[in-house]
Amino acid sequence: EPSFARMDVERGDASFGRLFSELQGEVTAYIQHGDAGADSGAGSSLSTEGALLRLRASGLIMGEEDRVDAATASGGAAANTPEQQAFLDSIAPWARQAADRLGVAPELVQAHAALESGWGQRPLRTGDGASTHNLFGIKAGAAWDGATSDAATTEYVGGEALKTRERFRAYPDAASAFDDYARMLLENPRYRGALNTGS
Repeated sequence: EPSFARMDVERGDASFGRLFSELQGEVTAYIQHGDAGADSGAGSSLSTEGALLRLRASGLIMGEEDRVDAATASGGAAANTPEQQAFLDSIAPWARQAADRLGVAPELVQAHAALESGWGQRPLRTGDGASTHNLFGIKAGAAWDGATSDAATTEYVGGEALKTRERFRAYPDAASAFDDYARMLLENPRYRGALNTGS
């Protein structure tokens, strides 16, 4: 499963850190308890619209009109550095294909890959140092019969950060990784709410 906890908060901005912590807590509660978490007091009902509105209000994401201006200026999804833009450009074809299958905007798929891989700068590696092409941090469960790689990771259990070693899926190329990412989201009922959500 993708791990939202690996995102590096690179801005020293205290409000960004607080907002990230709040959203991370909501995501964790939602994963652990689903929609029932809000009713039972165990967690928060993850409101996509509410989270997006908070992010937009704080200036951390753009609204549709801002995104159109930024896309026009940059030729695609907005990025802060030339390296980030190069990463987005390098995965754009596969992100579009996955997004079409999932019914979401390609920028969301690109953002998830950027989040999980540190803009492609922290790829999961095999024992011999080769890339696993696993930009989404997808773990290899018991049902996975493909190649794997063990890696150190931080998992959040009951709000506590635990350092552990996990087995992750490994792919022969980026196209296979994006294909498996879309398949996993389509086939697992846990992610049904993320499908066909548009932009």
